[in-house]
Amino acid sequence: MFLSINNFEKRYFFTWHSEKSKFHYEGELLDGFKLFQTLNNWIEIYKTFCNSRFFRGEITRQSQTSRNVEQELIEVFSELVSLLTQWLKNCEAFSQADRDALRNGERHLTLIINPQSNLALMPWEECCLGQDYIISYASRNFSSPGNATKGSGILGILGQMGENDRQILEKYEATILENPNLDTLCQSLRNSGSEVIYYGGHSDGNNLYLGESISSERLRRAVKASAKKGAKFLLANSCNGSGLVWLDLPLSAFIIWKLPVPDAIAHDFAEFFFEAIDGRNYSQAFYEARERLADKNADIPGLRTMVQLWERTNSSSFPSLKKTRRLSMKLIRKIAIGGFVAACTLPFFTYYLNLIAVDIDRKGNVSLASSLYDLVNTLNDNQGGGYYNKASVAEDRGNLEEAIINYQKSADRGSVEAFPSLSRLQLREGNYQQAINTASRCIEVALSQDNPEIWTNNNVSLCYARIAWGYWKLGDLVLADLAIQKGLKYSKWRSDNVAFDLYCIALRVYRDTDKKDLARKFSLKIIESKNEISELKQIKSNCISDARALASIDGSKEHL
Repeated sequence: MFLSINNFEKRYFFTWHSEKSKFHYEGELLDGFKLFQTLNNWIEIYKTFCNSRFFRGEITRQSQTSRNVEQELIEVFSELVSLLTQWLKNCEAFSQADRDALRNGERHLTLIINPQSNLALMPWEECCLGQDYIISYASRNFSSPGNATKGSGILGILGQMGENDRQILEKYEATILENPNLDTLCQSLRNSGSEVIYYGGHSDGNNLYLGESISSERLRRAVKASAKKGAKFLLANSCNGSGLVWLDLPLSAFIIWKLPVPDAIAHDFAEFFFEAIDGRNYSQAFYEARERLADKNADIPGLRTMVQLWERTNSSSFPSLKKTRRLSMKLIRKIAIGGFVAACTLPFFTYYLNLIAVDIDRKGNVSLASSLYDLVNTLNDNQGGGYYNKASVAEDRGNLEEAIINYQKSADRGSVEAFPSLSRLQLREGNYQQAINTASRCIEVALSQDNPEIWTNNNVSLCYARIAWGYWKLGDLVLADLAIQKGLKYSKWRSDNVAFDLYCIALRVYRDTDKKDLARKFSLKIIESKNEISELKQIKSNCISDARALASIDGSKEHL
């Protein structure tokens, strides 16, 4: 039984499919603003709570956390679980699928989500789903290992802060590599013939830290060769392992930590897992080890949701793909008929082909959608939509370089919506003057085109926010202030996203220029904003913290 949840243009769509119960439900999950806001809040509190517990890869300890932080962690997590359950059950199609599955006695649910999205950070095991189903995870980009020999044994790779795991691996007669260099690691993976690959140490989601930093692409090639020799399973006992799932490693299953993990907890999980695996398969051992770990660390709410089992699932079993293909073929047939009847032009054809690609993208088949975007761009290189959508796919996959290239191509072809996205990534990459130039160009193009006023003002206001961020980063507070004032002139039609960005940069600029009254004014606007997520995601939590601090200083605690 499969439950697929996809984020498309900040809307969340689900498909729940069961071959056994013969049902297929689709729908949209609405009103998730408070849920995702609470998720971000809980993650920040969790990191604060665990600061003193010595994360894998950290060199120093932080100060002990207070009893207030511990209590806040419990309360916010409880609220998060309640909001997640409410978010799901508020959708009638979702509730009906749940009832059908329970009525037919189904208990195993494979959740298909993007491992690097905020959906992967939700406490699925603790909400209504976790109470009724055994949950595992899958990603659409998992590939088959192909023909492989049968492997045996364990290959243990120990990196920074993973040395304490040696004793566990020696007990199970594992082949152990400690801080190997790249050549040694790749050679061992290609030749070991081990069925289980264990990594204990530090990672940042994309790189492993051994004697040197091992990039994700080099790791992918080495593990692919290891799979040919019989490797089937990876236990990445390290922080922030979601990036490893996204690498398309041809293994049957992964165990990863989705957030930073204290060293002692990671060590305990490895011990519990290898004890449990005797006579059991990987999934059985995982669930047993996870429950033992949660029982031992009952003071950390949500710990059992932070370690995840990701399994490679036959892509033909994924929900919505067959329906997507049927829908796409139906659209293709309509386009073909329309072409013959109305002698459709090439721009007409590529426009509808782009729509098909967007639909397939929304359904989660990223690879097919990307191929169709390439076809749109080949057929009509003057059209910016295909490049824009291809850039969006690249950004979702974490390939910022490719995203910037395609956003630039889309902008060069007059696609106004590409400019704000391009300037956002330029800001993220530290190219502040480029971001300012891009946003300025967007304003020129938007004001020169005959578009609806609401659409034009949203883009212009957003670009002035980008310009203000760029000047603030460059230390020019005067020009940053001027950009804010110009952006605020378009406030009549501002959307929540645009408004939030303006409020955030206004708070920073006016705080730094000692205009405390204005800073407090915008701090309250930030706190009261109903915006779910800022376009500049990495600074949102800091802005809210600053806003709360300023509001508190002002005595405006009724707004907190």
